[in-house]
Amino acid sequence: MNSIVIAGRITKDAELRYMANGKPVTSFSLADDNYGKTTWWKCSMFGDKSEKLSQYLVKGKPVTVSGRVTAEDNGNPRIWNDKDGNPRASFEMTVDNVELQGGKQENREPEEELPF
Repeated sequence: MNSIVIAGRITKDAELRYMANGKPVTSFSLADDNYGKTTWWKCSMFGDKSEKLSQYLVKGKPVTVSGRVTAEDNGNPRIWNDKDGNPRASFEMTVDNVELQGGKQENREPEEELPF
């Protein structure tokens, strides 16, 4: 079974797009800091829930996501060097569920419920 749960912070605002068949897909990246070592996750979420959720996935927002690791190379990470020459790695995942963490957002009323 391929299942994973990750807690981290959104690294840039989510991008909502539509596939050729009209189905929504939301893409975002997540940084998971584990004992001072950061793992980067490229996340994709499909369907109507992703469309409604995309507006809440903003840079810096803490979230917990669950889904499946998706990789073309047997689950191995994509390796690259950052602008300072330090080695970095990222994984890709298809997200099934997102839980928003933290307190209320600035632009929401406290009693407002999420639309999903």
